[in-house]
Amino acid sequence: MDEVGFNPQWEQPPGGLPSITDARSGQDRPRQRGPLVIGLVILVAAVLVVPALLIVHAMHGLGGGGSKAAASQPSASQKPSQSSAAAAPATEKAAAGALASLLAQSVTDRDTIVRAVGAVNQCTSGLAQAPQAFQNAASGRQRLLRQLAQLPGRSTLPAAMLRSLTGAWQASAAVDQDLGRWAQDEASKGCHKEDHNDANFAASNTPDSQATNDKAAFVGQWNQVAAKYSLTRYTTGQL
Repeated sequence: MDEVGFNPQWEQPPGGLPSITDARSGQDRPRQRGPLVIGLVILVAAVLVVPALLIVHAMHGLGGGGSKAAASQPSASQKPSQSSAAAAPATEKAAAGALASLLAQSVTDRDTIVRAVGAVNQCTSGLAQAPQAFQNAASGRQRLLRQLAQLPGRSTLPAAMLRSLTGAWQASAAVDQDLGRWAQDEASKGCHKEDHNDANFAASNTPDSQATNDKAAFVGQWNQVAAKYSLTRYTTGQL
């Protein structure tokens, strides 16, 4: 302190060490950080962008593969549909096979009718069931007629042959109804063997003759078709 004449040794004269302000001048000032900051920004951008590009590339590769796989699969419009397969023209052979199934059912129905007629003619225990048997047979003929009208590929079969079969089954249905009423008469009024004088039995004669003629015309044509495709052939009395 100057007032007591004491001058400390650590106090430096004015021309001693540089001040902080002076220290930042000239060669001793810190270098500019602009290039360093730019370099860090570029490095960080590279670290972020490169993985992103790799991910996008990988996704693109997967998407491309999926597109190729999808392209290799046929579209719904390219796949053959069942409707187009079903639209294929029916053949005569297929139609004849379908008709053969109807004829087989007709044969079964006729066997039932023959047994019912025998029960009424002979007044056996089967007389009680005969009226219903005839009614079932008539319903069966009507069902066969509907199936015949809707037969797949019927246009490939001879039209005259189908007309003959249609007429035969229509007439046979009428016969079955007349015989059913005959059986009912015998069951209710007392059965008489071979009672062909009954009015209902007599009424069955006209449609029976028509059915026989139509069946004969049909089997003459059907047997030719059946021989061509190895199907069952029939006689007039079987149908």
